[in-house]
Amino acid sequence: MKIRSKLILALLLVALVPLAVASVPSYYVAERSLKDGAQRHLESVATTQEHGIEASVDQNLEKLVLVASRTQLRVSLRNYIQARSSADQEKMNTILLDARSSVGSFEALSVLTLEGEVVASTNPQDIGANHAGERLLTAGQVASPGDIFLLDDAAGLKLQLAAPLILEGESLGVIAIVSDADSITSAITEYTGLGDTGETELAGRNRTPMIGVCTFAAG
Repeated sequence: MKIRSKLILALLLVALVPLAVASVPSYYVAERSLKDGAQRHLESVATTQEHGIEASVDQNLEKLVLVASRTQLRVSLRNYIQARSSADQEKMNTILLDARSSVGSFEALSVLTLEGEVVASTNPQDIGANHAGERLLTAGQVASPGDIFLLDDAAGLKLQLAAPLILEGESLGVIAIVSDADSITSAITEYTGLGDTGETELAGRNRTPMIGVCTFAAG
């Protein structure tokens, strides 16, 4: 190789090496920026979905509290606990059936005593069942849990809600509902902006009353 060619090659190496060295940090900065942007987008989508879920649960809770506030329901429950009268039980059943017909998302409603016994229900076969020790009963006596989910026989997602039944300061029992989760399902299956492989998972943490949404995508 001629001296001139060697000099040209040497000059090129001298010029390219610093350029290559400088390009490496720039590449990692660009890669980090892309990853951060994608992460922020996923977090934004997850937050939107979470708010949609919470809004749906809150709407059902508001409707449930309205049913629980019916004086005749609570009076009938107190009378039934004292006398076990079928007339009082029938009054409770009528109120629950009326509530189910007026709230489209409610699929089943039940009244439970503090001991967990179902004493009234829109599903007659459920009357007499006992749910002592279940979270729906224990939590429902003091608050309105909105994070209890279940799958029906067809693997469809359902939401369980409960609210305390209190009359004149006396805790009598709990009203519980099973609601469809159509609006929740719609929220967590909205994959706009997540690409072809977008997916959302709904999860709770340590059975505390909260809802978490994990959203991820690729491609």
